[in-house]
Amino acid sequence: MKKNLLISCCMLSMKILSGQVGIGTTQPDPSAALDIVSGSKGLKFPIVSLSSIDDQLSVPSPVKGFLVYNKAENGAGYTAVTKGLYVFDGTRWNQLLSHQNTEDRILEIPFLAPMFIASDIVTGTPATQNAGTTVGLTFNKLDFDYQNGATGTSPAYDGYTIQEDGVYSVSFAADVRNVSGDANGEQVIFVRRNGTTICAYGMQRKFQFGGISNDCTSSLSTGDVISFTVRSTGANFRIYNTNVSIYQSH
Repeated sequence: MKKNLLISCCMLSMKILSGQVGIGTTQPDPSAALDIVSGSKGLKFPIVSLSSIDDQLSVPSPVKGFLVYNKAENGAGYTAVTKGLYVFDGTRWNQLLSHQNTEDRILEIPFLAPMFIASDIVTGTPATQNAGTTVGLTFNKLDFDYQNGATGTSPAYDGYTIQEDGVYSVSFAADVRNVSGDANGEQVIFVRRNGTTICAYGMQRKFQFGGISNDCTSSLSTGDVISFTVRSTGANFRIYNTNVSIYQSH
């Protein structure tokens, strides 16, 4: 009897040493070091109060792979911690993603929201402009006009009034052509805030046909009026098919 008991104990010890431990089951999965089976109970991890993701005092000398539940909201900026499960990677604590903190992370991603998108679709021949003159752009088509901020009236909208303080991305494009023939000169598009240039983009030109486009970023305030102008030198010119857009960065 004693011999059989000794053999049974040895076999049990070998099973434990092999890494297959079962809780709630007599047949742990052979690939699992610990197999917990329950239809009504969960696994409770150690509950701690981390001060930051760099905290190595609340859990003294943590090793890579440690898993805890943090109950505190501490720290600031990049190293701040909130409530949830954290795993130690050997250097710092990393929070495991949940439905809620995934949404929070997504909301932190900057994106551009459209405020004003307009164009001028030319039918026929546009007006001839004298070489070297600066011409204000107008638009006969509004594709987006947040809170009716467009200035001017249809079919000659001429800009947009900023609705709230923020950082804005302004894009612009225009097809600028000499009335006839090639000529050396330059063409420039200006973005203006309350009549003062905040950014401009220009290029040298030699041929009759040409286009110009670019974008810029600027901090703008509520009530600022954004408008656009074009200048071309070297020959009389016409402006075809302009497109502008204003996006706010969030």
